Amino acid sequence: MKRKRTLAAVAALAVACALAGCADDDPGSAGSGGDITVAFIGSTESQVYSFPESSDAAKARFAAVNDAGGVNGRKINFISCNDKADPNEAAACGRKAAQAKAVAVIGGISAAGDSLTSALESAKIVYTGNRPLSPGELHSSVAFPLVGGGSSTAGGAGLYAVDTLKCRSIYVIDGDVPGNRAVAASFKAGVKAASGKEPRETVTPATSSDYAPAAAAAAGAGADCVYFAISVPEMPKAIPAFRRALPGATLITSSGNLPGPIIKALGADAEGFVLSDSQIPVTTTGNEYLDRFHAEMTKYTPSATQSPFALSSWMGADLLVKVMTGAGGDVDAASVLDAYRKLGSVEGHGVIGDFSFSDKGPLSDTPRLFNLKYTVFKVVNGVPTLAGAAQFGDAKPALEA
Repeated sequence: MKRKRTLAAVAALAVACALAGCADDDPGSAGSGGDITVAFIGSTESQVYSFPESSDAAKARFAAVNDAGGVNGRKINFISCNDKADPNEAAACGRKAAQAKAVAVIGGISAAGDSLTSALESAKIVYTGNRPLSPGELHSSVAFPLVGGGSSTAGGAGLYAVDTLKCRSIYVIDGDVPGNRAVAASFKAGVKAASGKEPRETVTPATSSDYAPAAAAAAGAGADCVYFAISVPEMPKAIPAFRRALPGATLITSSGNLPGPIIKALGADAEGFVLSDSQIPVTTTGNEYLDRFHAEMTKYTPSATQSPFALSSWMGADLLVKVMTGAGGDVDAASVLDAYRKLGSVEGHGVIGDFSFSDKGPLSDTPRLFNLKYTVFKVVNGVPTLAGAAQFGDAKPALEA
């Protein structure tokens, strides 16, 4: 559920300072006395991406920690900033986090990740919990994503389309937004790595009222599988046209592109959709860690959508709490960054694949992609559903091609 967050520069800074106890000394030097300030920065409402639930998820995790006594007795002061998918706003959010002495920033989805990571790197503030899209998020020394985001999810889907679905004529619908273009490129790389062939594609406007021409183009190409790299609001406009033009085709996208409300709106047109993600479906039952995510969201942010994006940010917040608790002594930006740099293996709790933070990720050109695991599932009776136990594939062959 969208909520407007007015973040005029003076007002937001005043609020942040009032909450965090800003002083005139260096950012990040809060010391061991009062509350620990943690920020969220992402595209919570914009014309490109709107995922307020990522901020809500971090808020819920920290509220639960505070109710349990805080981090070694210190409460977490949570502040949130909407970057509005705008580079200038993202940079301003980063500066505000530093001025508020935030020890770390939890991310979600940002269409302005380059500007954001540049600001956080200058302030030496950890950035985690995000789903990386931009070059900055894939290269910045302060970026510690728990999942590969669009890169591993889409690259893995490309491998899966060829090796498991046995697609032979694959078509890509690519929304003309930088994040979507990057996701489409990863999917195409996966297809090419598995088949040696480049799939055909149609690039559509960022927003469109008519997807019939794109669907006709895919049908004319004899597509048996279609991958969608378009923004979430475009999905209910696009999918019916493709179901009519290609009734027998397998439709594929990332799970974040098909959240529960969109699945419900599409009805029968969503059935059988193949979804890829770095995480198991949020609708999965029987996983204690996932159950805790749902319980905290329900208790502390009950109106928020419990989406895959919310889960990523919640997991980032949860790991941050563990890092801060184990750090001991002063908890400030410098000590948190040092702790993350020394952090080794990270448990995925069956929700994401286990992985390890190392000096560099396994790919030389995207050194901050530490976790390249992905999983695939389907929409069954209106619910994203795993076929048995979660199985995580490795998207590295797609991304290193």
